[in-house]
Amino acid sequence: RLWMNARWRSADRASRRMMVTGSIPTRFTRMEKRSPSERSSSTLGKQQLWRRRQAQNSPLESIAFGIPTITTDLAGFGLWAKKHVTGNDICEGVAVVNRDDFNYFEVADAITSSILTLVEKDKKEVAEIRKRSFRLAAKAEWSKFIVYYEEAFRIALEHADKRNN
Repeated sequence: RLWMNARWRSADRASRRMMVTGSIPTRFTRMEKRSPSERSSSTLGKQQLWRRRQAQNSPLESIAFGIPTITTDLAGFGLWAKKHVTGNDICEGVAVVNRDDFNYFEVADAITSSILTLVEKDKKEVAEIRKRSFRLAAKAEWSKFIVYYEEAFRIALEHADKRNN
């Protein structure tokens, strides 16, 4: 289950947790659980069959709970995290893996390396990494981002007003 979206817990479940994110996990609908013959006879279209629902967790939520996280630079969170940490080491709370269409094995190696780095830490070091995760999450509080949403909303209203007048 460790592709781009998994949870890892060591033998010491209480002190070490890690979430690897990067893609939305697929949660199948009732229709998808039917046999292929039942699916083909259904009136639902193929797009509805392979519908994905959004995950209940994200990289930001995981660091907000103090869970060191691995993500990629293809997502907005990874790009944002790179502005606040180097992203090269899971010890910062977030590891950001450079990902494109041609570096599958490098991505797998980077994820493996980050997980092994975290596993080798003792409880005190893991506690410090968790604190760094909390501190990074604090930089992404809604109160800090709301001004950008308000500005975007104001601009959208101005454009709508121009179109309607």
